[in-house]
Amino acid sequence: MRRRHCRLFLFAGQRRRSRWKSLCAAIEAAIWHLDRHLYGPETLNLLLGHLLRMMVSGGVAVAAAAVAESAASAAIVTLGFTVGTWALDFIAAGRGGFLQDLAAYTPTAALRFFEQGLLRLNTAVVMLAVALGGYAVAAAWLHTGRPLRARLLRVAGVMAALVAVVIAAGNLRANWDLSENRRNSFVQVYGCRERKSL
Repeated sequence: MRRRHCRLFLFAGQRRRSRWKSLCAAIEAAIWHLDRHLYGPETLNLLLGHLLRMMVSGGVAVAAAAVAESAASAAIVTLGFTVGTWALDFIAAGRGGFLQDLAAYTPTAALRFFEQGLLRLNTAVVMLAVALGGYAVAAAWLHTGRPLRARLLRVAGVMAALVAVVIAAGNLRANWDLSENRRNSFVQVYGCRERKSL
């Protein structure tokens, strides 16, 4: 009787794998079919932007879960961060000024570059640094055998390193236009036309 259950379990596992493979094949076929409508580099750039946005949210959530006393408190902190950045972005759109300058650093604003087909190195590095910083804060805080002061010093060190990386990444100027029609490269196109006319 035991062997029969094992065989059924293995058969069910094989069916799950075959479903997964068929789902992947269907997605691949849909992408190939839509190749006329989707430009590969631009789509991959957008997926990279959403991956980085997810990593930022994950980093904040993991750091909040490590520091908070309960799961509910961590969820409230993460939700507050997400909704707060959305609200800041929404308010800044109508008011301008200092709020608009501050809203330029929200994850939603960073995602807009990826949506336009523009891969900016400084934006990608900052988003990755914030995400990894959240995981590093969680790792520094979860050494429960260490005294509170030692954990606070480690978290402060992580935050100082994160600030240094963000400031250094702000000076990176490399960017790539991955859109199909190169709509973000007007300066380069104009320069090429000017050379041809000479």
